[in-house]
Amino acid sequence: MVVVSLNITDYDVRRILVDSGSSIDILFYDAFSKISIPDGRLGPISSPLVGFTGDAVPVEGVITLIMVAGRYPKQSRAQVDFLVVSASSAYN
Repeated sequence: MVVVSLNITDYDVRRILVDSGSSIDILFYDAFSKISIPDGRLGPISSPLVGFTGDAVPVEGVITLIMVAGRYPKQSRAQVDFLVVSASSAYN
């Protein structure tokens, strides 16, 4: 088991799902609201998000957040564009 510290915009994240086959980074609206970022920071997005079954998922917007993985001196920092979606996660 590998334990890595992950921080997104000064919010310590305890659990994440890493899907290396995904072409986008998704942040569920429930998690977005717990980070306490104002909705006004969401940028508009004009294309829908469509899953493999053809179902469209409501997209609230796009936001760029800073992620920090690890602890000093062994840490990595990156800016990540997330699509914020209004859907329930299959993972709890």
